[in-house]
Amino acid sequence: MKNHHLKTIAVLFIGLLYMVSCEKSDLTTETNQILEVDEVNNSSVAEQNEGFRSTTGNHGGGVLENPEILVKPVLEMSFDKDVPEEEVRRQFDAAVQNHKSKQSGRQNKNSTSKEFVFSIRLKTGKEEELNQSHTFGDVAAHITFETNAGYLVTDGLRIDEAGNIPGETRYHYGFSMQVNEPVEWVRVVNGVLHLNGTDGWLVKEFGCYMFNASWDQFSYFNSVRDVWLDNTIDAPNVWDSYYTGDIGEETIYF
Repeated sequence: MKNHHLKTIAVLFIGLLYMVSCEKSDLTTETNQILEVDEVNNSSVAEQNEGFRSTTGNHGGGVLENPEILVKPVLEMSFDKDVPEEEVRRQFDAAVQNHKSKQSGRQNKNSTSKEFVFSIRLKTGKEEELNQSHTFGDVAAHITFETNAGYLVTDGLRIDEAGNIPGETRYHYGFSMQVNEPVEWVRVVNGVLHLNGTDGWLVKEFGCYMFNASWDQFSYFNSVRDVWLDNTIDAPNVWDSYYTGDIGEETIYF
């Protein structure tokens, strides 16, 4: 008789556990469904508002304290994504030569060892790859050179990329680096690209090119990769930065 009571209690206890288990399972299922709905809603909102996209790990920095005094180039050109690369380079080179020929007494300015004149090239991500890949934010750069007298870093270089068309290539020519004493040789070492504000920007290519006056020697770096620049804080002194690493090639001898 005693065993019969124990069996009855055991059956009731197991039934109670089963009911609690079912209730917990239903609660967990409902909770997961709520979380999944929230994730979908949040994802939709993020897509509508562009969202935070930086891939540099350097967002939210105050690298450029005085962007209003940044150095600007003397010539800028834009090329649509459908223009072949050979034609892009041909047109840009012709424009640079034409500009130099109009500068009275300055045709050979970058043949001296006391000033280096160079160009910056940028290519923006294509719209079909991901919407809102271009930017209306302020863009700037720093370029590092190596010489026989040591390393030199430019001041902040202002780059006009505002409203660039997705997929287009832009050249910015006429940046210059001044040196106090003549040097025997110079090499482009690396670059840092900066974006101000929260208007995310997909950069497909970031390069720096420098030629001597006769164009028979050159030094450059070309960083080809997909990198997002963006910030989470909308403030005038907040910048995201992408560093190329020391990838410069070739040397110009004077």
